[in-house]
Amino acid sequence: MSLEVPIRLVGTPAGVKAGGILEHIHEEIPVEGPLEAIPPYIEVDISGLGLDEALLVKDLPLPEGLRPLLPEDEAVVNILPPKVLVTEEAEEEEAAEAPEAPAEAPPKEEGES
Repeated sequence: MSLEVPIRLVGTPAGVKAGGILEHIHEEIPVEGPLEAIPPYIEVDISGLGLDEALLVKDLPLPEGLRPLLPEDEAVVNILPPKVLVTEEAEEEEAAEAPEAPAEAPPKEEGES
């Protein structure tokens, strides 16, 4: 039998404490197996995830007899770097790379040479 089982996340990831953003990609996971092996939810401790790390389908603690119906290397949760820092760094790089424009001379009035 196949069913969608909710994923319950426990803990605050280290990457979020460092300013990262939690991206919860799959709130449920399709699984296949005997009905008696299918739990009401799958609980996962994500407190060890750092910046740029992910919880993959293969990392889920599935009960014996259950098989996920998603690819094993598919992300369930990602910890993304803070967007603000990326934007600030990009702006600083652009400012450093952009040549300064020469100051414009004031317009000459009629009769001036």
